[in-house]
Amino acid sequence: PLYVADRNGTNSHKILGPPAGTHQHFPIWSVDGQWIYLARGRPSTLEMDLWRVRVDGEGLEQLTRRKLDVRYPTPIDERTVLYSARDTDGAGPWLWAVDVETKVSRRASVGLEQYGPVAASADGRRLVATVQDSRAGLWSVPILDHTATESDAEPFADLPTTRALAPRFGGSAMFYLSSRGSGDGLWRLREGTSAEIWRGSETALLEPAAVSPDGQSVVLLLRRDD
Repeated sequence: PLYVADRNGTNSHKILGPPAGTHQHFPIWSVDGQWIYLARGRPSTLEMDLWRVRVDGEGLEQLTRRKLDVRYPTPIDERTVLYSARDTDGAGPWLWAVDVETKVSRRASVGLEQYGPVAASADGRRLVATVQDSRAGLWSVPILDHTATESDAEPFADLPTTRALAPRFGGSAMFYLSSRGSGDGLWRLREGTSAEIWRGSETALLEPAAVSPDGQSVVLLLRRDD
């Protein structure tokens, strides 16, 4: 539940109780002090959107729809709120800006940098954000009769992508997640040659693939149209 109290912590009272299974996170005051913005939804499925409610608990409004894992709402003026969220295909998280009157969101960042916590100065003229340049690579460690050390680990194969994670083996091939663009797709390494099996630009993969023992079939978990 969301509570409001006086500046010294007294006179606390609940203004917004969530439905069963719903979470409410990252509450922050609007610039004019008339609203509270918050992320609301089901974090277990990344179904978190941006909402606002008046300080007396009235006028609950949903400001975004079909954004994934909305976090860190940051008002910079009376109409504009920045926030971090994944796109509908799972790519990101990017930095977004929403007009609270029209409820139209637009991407406020360019490039492939991923955004974490965001905050603004009181006058809304300066912004500070955590920019995530996530890197991941595949390594192999031998199974020994003693605990392996750092020197025993070696990079696994020469891959054409700078990012690789979540390896799964099937038949004579290894499948892994990687990206050349906005979201992770599925790649296959077989006989020293890598090939893209599923493009992350179509629908980003958020979970590892499941590969049949013979390597002929692959099961993917996709998110489309909610």
